[in-house]
Amino acid sequence: MKRFPILIVDNFFDRPDFIIEYSKTLKYFKPNKTQKNQQWPGVRTKSINYFNEKLFQFILLKTLSYYYSKIDLNNIDVIGRAFFSKTTIKDQSLYKNKDEIHKDCDSILAGVIYLNNNNDFDTGTSIYDNDLSLKTKTSNLFNSMICYDTNEYHGPSNLTKDRLTIPFFIDRLNIKYPYDRSNELKGF
Repeated sequence: MKRFPILIVDNFFDRPDFIIEYSKTLKYFKPNKTQKNQQWPGVRTKSINYFNEKLFQFILLKTLSYYYSKIDLNNIDVIGRAFFSKTTIKDQSLYKNKDEIHKDCDSILAGVIYLNNNNDFDTGTSIYDNDLSLKTKTSNLFNSMICYDTNEYHGPSNLTKDRLTIPFFIDRLNIKYPYDRSNELKGF
């Protein structure tokens, strides 16, 4: 069952150049492919919440605000992960055809924020239907974000040059509304 529609947002960060400069100060790690959820190409930081809680909360809350009208820290219980990720053309060629099209079954919502200038249409993320036919293809447009339900098959599109992204995952989500919303749905 899909719970979230595909969402594409332009101009995710107000100051993307600041975010890129910040990413250059961080330590990156190669995946330990023997561990769960470490099958990515390239290198990643630890989850952003370990070293910048404010940025981490901004990413998750801004994303969720597109799906829910009244999101704030007082009415939400969310568990997630977000990373800075660097992928080179060499990394992508090693990754090609290994779990390229997949679902992120341990989460409910996933997304990618693209932080490279001058990329072409073919360097983003592709979403597939259950027959693995292409359904949606997004570009690696600078400072844009794609978000999708983790029950969607997806995979990286071609990579024509090195890229910097912030992939993120919402593993659990509990919205606590300040009032009973059930009456809003009566009569439909």
